[in-house]
Amino acid sequence: MGSPVVSTTVASVRTMSFPLSDAEPGRDLSGAIMRGAVLRGVKRSGVILREADLREADLREADLTDADLEGANLREANLNLANMQSAKLRGANLLHANLQGADLRDAHLQGADLQITNMHRANLQCAKLRGARLWRTYLRDAELQGVFLENTDLTGADLTGATMPKGWPFIDSDLD
Repeated sequence: MGSPVVSTTVASVRTMSFPLSDAEPGRDLSGAIMRGAVLRGVKRSGVILREADLREADLREADLTDADLEGANLREANLNLANMQSAKLRGANLLHANLQGADLRDAHLQGADLQITNMHRANLQCAKLRGARLWRTYLRDAELQGVFLENTDLTGADLTGATMPKGWPFIDSDLD
């Protein structure tokens, strides 16, 4: 019978996409349209989703370890407790996304838009955030040891309780 097809209903229009459960590691699904898709708990490490439209998708507890989401649109996506270790998110749009408790260790977030994103208790240890926009991002109790922040905009970010190494340098980062 095959795997179920990911689908969503937006304003009474049914939108179909590909069967994500068939997406083996390394499968190239670049440009896929999955706006509002319910993909909670999906386990697809290494999947390639460059430039994919995942706006408002439910990816809670998903395993996207080593996934390539470069340039993907994850605006308002729910990635609560998602495992995104070593994921490639360069230039991705994560505006207003929920990354609470997400594991982003060693993730590549260069140039990503993380403005007004909930990253409460997220693990960003050794993440690469060069040129990322974290304006008004909620980073309370986040793990930030070893992050790379060159030219990163942290204006208005809430860093209360965030774990950082003693004397952590904010060189070339905007914290006003």
